[in-house]
Amino acid sequence: MPATVQSDGPGADSSHREPPGRPGRRIWAYLAAPLSTYVIVMAPICALQAFLLMFPTPGWMRGSSAVVLLVTVLSFLRGYVRRVVLTSEGVEFRRLGRRVVIPWSAVRTVGVYVPGGGLGSTEYAYVTTRDEPPGGKWDIGPETIQLQNRDGLLNELRAARARASAAS
Repeated sequence: MPATVQSDGPGADSSHREPPGRPGRRIWAYLAAPLSTYVIVMAPICALQAFLLMFPTPGWMRGSSAVVLLVTVLSFLRGYVRRVVLTSEGVEFRRLGRRVVIPWSAVRTVGVYVPGGGLGSTEYAYVTTRDEPPGGKWDIGPETIQLQNRDGLLNELRAARARASAAS
């Protein structure tokens, strides 16, 4: 599965933030879609499902409503609570109760790929200690950190790596 590496355009990326008082530190959610878009799409669906749970409805309808609400909450946690943090020391992947940190000195490859190589699939940016791209979008661990790609992300990753190399 070859990596499709591309050069990002010069556009600004509004999907990350720099915490106040911590210059040079960048944080991105795992999903590329803005949180506001997720909320605008999912809030009406969840409101309808909650309505169906609160009022007398057939059991199958209540069950399916509960499943939709559960999947929505899990998707929110997976996409917006999981974060990738760039610091001068390295790349950090955070999720509830767990962290994976790869120091810049251990990074061998930074790039973009499409899992499975399919057309129209979501691109993922990755940082890894290996010489090849990740095996798939589930491949996150002590050797690889990845998240959905967005404008400017690849440039940010490469620039942070270059800054760390220059500082050492």
